[in-house]
Amino acid sequence: YAQWGSGKSFLLKKLEDEMKTFAGQQIEPLFEFSWLIVFLTLLLCGGLGLLLAFTVDPKLGIAVALSLLAILYIFFIAVYFGGRREGESWNWAWLLSTRLARHIGYLELLLKLMFVNPPELPEQTTKALPVRFLFTDYNRLSSVGGETSMAEMIATLSDACEREFGFLATRLFRVFKTEETQGKKKWKKTCCLPSFVIFIFILGCIVAGVTLLAIFKVDTKNMTVNAILISVTCVAGLAFVLNCRTWWQVIDSILNSQRKRLHNAASKLHKLKSEGFMKVLKCEVELMAKMAKTIDSFTQNQTRLVVIIDGLDACEQDKVLQMLDTVRILFSKGPFIAIFASDPHIIIKAINQNLNSVLRDSNINGHDYMRNIVHLPVFLNSRGLSNAKKLSGIATSNGEVTCPDNTGVHEDVDRRVSQHSLAE
Repeated sequence: YAQWGSGKSFLLKKLEDEMKTFAGQQIEPLFEFSWLIVFLTLLLCGGLGLLLAFTVDPKLGIAVALSLLAILYIFFIAVYFGGRREGESWNWAWLLSTRLARHIGYLELLLKLMFVNPPELPEQTTKALPVRFLFTDYNRLSSVGGETSMAEMIATLSDACEREFGFLATRLFRVFKTEETQGKKKWKKTCCLPSFVIFIFILGCIVAGVTLLAIFKVDTKNMTVNAILISVTCVAGLAFVLNCRTWWQVIDSILNSQRKRLHNAASKLHKLKSEGFMKVLKCEVELMAKMAKTIDSFTQNQTRLVVIIDGLDACEQDKVLQMLDTVRILFSKGPFIAIFASDPHIIIKAINQNLNSVLRDSNINGHDYMRNIVHLPVFLNSRGLSNAKKLSGIATSNGEVTCPDNTGVHEDVDRRVSQHSLAE
């Protein structure tokens, strides 16, 4: 809270930097051997061996597959032990170790999103989880096209999620999100069977078919092999046909980002009307919150989606209450933190003018309404803000960059939590 025109928006970026500093730096993971490494190396070497056996010679395929498997494991062992040694001569091993760990961890996250139900996060009293903050890039609210500005704000938040969680994880979550009917069981199920069992069975059938085809070729006299190949083809074809809807949803989710969906809904605002558009925004916000919670449960983190709202005191007074209600409806639940930067006197005056008769008869005024929405009011000194802006302008004109640890700036820009309520 600060007086209108005092330059309170100047501190929003500084507040964002402070919150990121509070979250701290994540420790880079190092490469570890896991079941996924074994599966991927066997799949890669086996696939290359089958390709050479099918096109050139079976013996050559086996020799190349075994040689590649040995080379890969020698490389993994060197990276594993080298990444844990100190010294400049082992920097290459540390870089490879962290990069491999990052990519393998991301692939493991994708597989968990597809086949595993998210576990419950531990209680904060037993284990303190690292925190990460994701911020909106579009902060200004406008009473002209308020719904579209809110859609743009949510779109920038979805872009931040894509940068943090990855392109595929955020878009595939729309398809593979956990349904309420799955219950608390670990594995996602299809036809009463764990989905990963069906996937491995179909993949095994395809590999077995290609192996038989590489060894025995197509021979009309070998009826047994032909029967097995026909069975494998039928199983793979049936699985593909039954999952056509899933394949279509995957393609649609990859091609159409959340930003694009929000823009499409905004372009159809005249058809959807205000209530229909708000429903679309609410669905997208709930999906984003559920995605953050799911990924947090797999990665053991706490994600907070921070919505910074500026310019509310510059809106038309008859639209302020509507904007506040929109923010409360969209971001009141889930891992959201809404930060307002406004003049409380202008906001409270606008609320008092637009409260309906029921609330007025109940002796509820603008102070009570704002106290119910804002849980932690912080009042800023207007003179300190103006001095901080002058210092920043002088430093910029002289080509200097103000340091976050500058004690002068901290003394001039003093954020005080009010000792009095808004009503006082």
